[in-house]
Amino acid sequence: MNRLDTVNMLLKEIGMTPVGSLDDNHPDVESALAVMDRIHNSKLLRGWWFNVDYDVTLTPDNTLSHITFSNEIRTAVPEDCTLVKRDRKLYDTVNNTYAFAGPQVMKTLTRIVAWDECDSSFQDYIAYLSAAQFVREELEDSAKETSLKEDAQQALVTLTDLDLEMGQYNVFDNARVRRARGGVRPYRGVIQ
Repeated sequence: MNRLDTVNMLLKEIGMTPVGSLDDNHPDVESALAVMDRIHNSKLLRGWWFNVDYDVTLTPDNTLSHITFSNEIRTAVPEDCTLVKRDRKLYDTVNNTYAFAGPQVMKTLTRIVAWDECDSSFQDYIAYLSAAQFVREELEDSAKETSLKEDAQQALVTLTDLDLEMGQYNVFDNARVRRARGGVRPYRGVIQ
């Protein structure tokens, strides 16, 4: 589903005729796009299999030795827990500096990706959630809003199932669990 199809879905929900382009000078198109973009960006923050990068090495720039994040990067989890993302730059909380001598590794980077780069199941979820929000703002029709929220919940179930399948997450695949399990030996009782 492309952005135009989604906007037309939102317009249909409030009883408006579809548009042929997102550039149409129609006030409801602007409102629909604003709702879609707000929900799209907020729901991407959770991190899905298609917008999270793992084990990314970032190098400081040559002038100030700062590591700067682009606008599309919303969250960064460094391997070193004393580092944080602050003011779109990596900050060392122990040494109180933005300057780094060498590259730093991020365990995960969560990005805001464009609509077309998102999986279709995510697009469906955002479309229904946006439609519910749009109906609430434009029509104040609680019955229609509730119906659309139920559709959004069903789309979220599908999306979450796909995320679990594609992400292949494993509770045992983390450093803390590996350290804990590394020191445990199987119990070997002495038989007398």
